[in-house]
Amino acid sequence: NGIAAGEEGAGQAKEYAGGLLGEGTMSRMTAVLNETLGVADYMRFELKDAALDGGTTGLNVKATDTKGSYAGGAIGHGTGGEVRRVSVANLASVDAVTAAGGFGGYFGSGKFADVGGVNLLGLTLIRIDGLLSLGAMIETFTRDCSVAGLNTGYTVTTSADEGMSGGFIGECISGRTGGTNVTNLKSVTASMKGGKAGGLIGYAKAGDALAAAGENVKALDAVAITNLLGVISALRPEFNQTNLSYIPVNAEEIQVQADMAGGFIGDGEAVDINYGTNHSKTTETEDSSAKTATTITGLSKVDGETYAGGFAGRLIPGDVAQTGSVKLLGLLNVTQLLSVMDVAYPRISESSITGENLAVTAAGKTGNTEVGDAGGYIGYGKAIIIENSDVEEVASVTGTYHAGGYIGLMRSGSAVDAGDDTGALLNSVLGKIANLNDLAGVLQAASGKITNSKVSGVAGGMVVSETVRSGNDEKTANGYAGGYVGEMQSGYINNRANESGTGKGTAVENLKEVNGLRYAGGFGGLVKAGSVAEVAENSSLLGQVADITGLLTILNAFVPVIEHASVRSVEKGFTVTVTGTYQKDETHDTDTGSAGGFIGCGKGVQIRSSDVDKLK
Repeated sequence: NGIAAGEEGAGQAKEYAGGLLGEGTMSRMTAVLNETLGVADYMRFELKDAALDGGTTGLNVKATDTKGSYAGGAIGHGTGGEVRRVSVANLASVDAVTAAGGFGGYFGSGKFADVGGVNLLGLTLIRIDGLLSLGAMIETFTRDCSVAGLNTGYTVTTSADEGMSGGFIGECISGRTGGTNVTNLKSVTASMKGGKAGGLIGYAKAGDALAAAGENVKALDAVAITNLLGVISALRPEFNQTNLSYIPVNAEEIQVQADMAGGFIGDGEAVDINYGTNHSKTTETEDSSAKTATTITGLSKVDGETYAGGFAGRLIPGDVAQTGSVKLLGLLNVTQLLSVMDVAYPRISESSITGENLAVTAAGKTGNTEVGDAGGYIGYGKAIIIENSDVEEVASVTGTYHAGGYIGLMRSGSAVDAGDDTGALLNSVLGKIANLNDLAGVLQAASGKITNSKVSGVAGGMVVSETVRSGNDEKTANGYAGGYVGEMQSGYINNRANESGTGKGTAVENLKEVNGLRYAGGFGGLVKAGSVAEVAENSSLLGQVADITGLLTILNAFVPVIEHASVRSVEKGFTVTVTGTYQKDETHDTDTGSAGGFIGCGKGVQIRSSDVDKLK
């Protein structure tokens, strides 16, 4: 199927606007009137083997309803469908109020209620162990699809205060992509008040397909629970094998702009980017050329307020309540609980950025000194797992709270955060584990891990700066800056793979300056061990410890470990500066701040096989 505009293509609607399809959705099971699961293949919408050419002046797609509207170069709003081998060429612009994407405005899997409006867990005609088939039925995904802008590029914009804009998909709920090509992207923009924007995805999270499971889960047997966990896993948003390229822009032009902004994704919960595919039993290999990979080129400028990153503004664990797993916690054994945890955490593999004098800025909020996290790769990352993912040609990283050449703030999963149920999940797991080694392993998994992933500055050197937003009071602020990480709470970082015969791997290259208010370092500003209180409610873990050996086993899980993370400067060396404020904090310092060639302030940190060359 081919559609081509001679000069200009245009599609406009009030609610759902798409170059090929305004809205795609599933049929309802009650409409099909079939008591078997064999009908599943016929219930999703399908869009396959279609090519759309926007013409010489380009395709413009717009959805206008201020109460809520969605627009995409191919699909405005898609739920429960399969899209294969679909291309959009000569795209000029996509505009909507709620969500807009170069390919899809909204893209997401359905809910089980959508296929019949019934509680499937209590429905006799569908066995619980058939839920995996149902999970496939409601899944929405793209395979081998592409978006190409005009030679002058294409733009994606949303106007709502909490709008979501993506170069490929604006809002993605449990959707999956594979073999995606996005070229000639000029800019992606959402509101600075609360919007989310990313070069590929604006916002992604796991859906709530099982949220209506209710009390019926209490009656499930072990086999049914295992299968239900498989459905939960199927709800994780996944983005595999992506090529994303921006067009060259002038220095003052911003390519990604929103409250949460990222070169690949603005805000992601429980996302999997190449990781699951590369670690599956059928594909795991030592040959890097055979692995699924993501590349981003031409990225020059990312601007956010709360979070900003060359790859992601913010990545956090999924809200397990939305996947229905909180209802299962009382039923599961340790192994099953760990599998839920694995689904909940964000994971990235083989996803690198080659910038063009890349500048990342998180400008913060007036009246709030505790937001404004910026990183050359990620602004804010919680319980993240990242491997083999570099960011190169970084010119500057600037944040008003945390600034890091690679990551602004690296956090462990904890029980004390509002906004997600990671704490409920952790405490359910911890309460069931009697073996201290298993317990330590769970805690370490929640701390975050980055391996074989470095940041490289431009030839003239990378500048990392934390500066308090104009108008905010420095006396009430803490600021952290590091050549690699602004602040690291627990976790593990190791770049041994790039040691190149030196015996020491490198984390930072071509560093010129690090500037911070409170703590600044060539590698990290503040690096500290986590605490039992931060992870477990009422320090309940300590009640499980019978001896000093057990205590040390648990405490070691909170220790931040940095290995093979050397810092390399530009030819004339680099400087580290703190401007400081006279105040006392948890480190009991009352001076104007702490600066170090490697770390500004370290609490309980272990450092191995790392050095600094050279500190000016």
